[in-house]
Amino acid sequence: MALSMERACRGVGVGLRIPHLRHVLEQKPRIPWFEVHSCNYLSHSPNRDLLLQVAEHYPISLHGVSLNLGGIDPLDLDYLRALRQLRDDTQALLVSDHVCFTTLNGQYYHDLLPVPFTLQGAQHLALRVEQVQEMLGQTILVENATRYYHYPESDMGEGEFLSSVCRQSGCDLLLDISNAYINQQNLGEPIRELLKQLPTEIIGEIHLGGYRQGEVGLVDSHDHPMSEEVWQLFEAIYPSMTHAPILIEWDSDLPSFDILELLQQRANGLASKALR
Repeated sequence: MALSMERACRGVGVGLRIPHLRHVLEQKPRIPWFEVHSCNYLSHSPNRDLLLQVAEHYPISLHGVSLNLGGIDPLDLDYLRALRQLRDDTQALLVSDHVCFTTLNGQYYHDLLPVPFTLQGAQHLALRVEQVQEMLGQTILVENATRYYHYPESDMGEGEFLSSVCRQSGCDLLLDISNAYINQQNLGEPIRELLKQLPTEIIGEIHLGGYRQGEVGLVDSHDHPMSEEVWQLFEAIYPSMTHAPILIEWDSDLPSFDILELLQQRANGLASKALR
């Protein structure tokens, strides 16, 4: 499959989940690019075959949850080889994962567990990002994660920590505005402080997703449309980040695809307004 050099992840894309694969292939919606969860397509399967067909028509971004960048277990080389093969087969233009750990002492935790924001932690994470980038042969993006706990050991702000990781490893940042809003509401960490510490040139992608109210705070559930507060944040922030592609992210309790298109159109309208 040979993609035109003009193809890139630009504008407002949509997270493509397995139930919508056939719809996209049949209807060819006017969406500039799609992001998929890489872990769902690492092995050969009918869904992977469908994704490869989608990749013949649209630029693809791979978004994962299993690199364990913040962990201390050795990187999973089998996983990395499978990810590289998927990247090659789809000719994915972006590859991303989270600033977190998911595995400890060989046990996989089905959650994105936060890391302490320390100088040593930033150096450790940057080294692992460098190893992943060398294995894949491309720069990756790391995403600011939703956190429900603040480590007392942390002696850096999140923005300072993320900037250090990106600077040391050469990776880019995937800024999830919804995650930042949840952390602000749950942990009292102002988004303005996070953004103050982030050079805009390291931001290589933006995520917009939904959340729900839990028993003790907001939960990053990705099963609702974006709140008005997140839309307002995006409208305020995006004018300084117009180089970055934007993604509409909805992972569970999926609506019909036309709902995602309406959200994409709203984000596209706000982005276009910022460019005027």
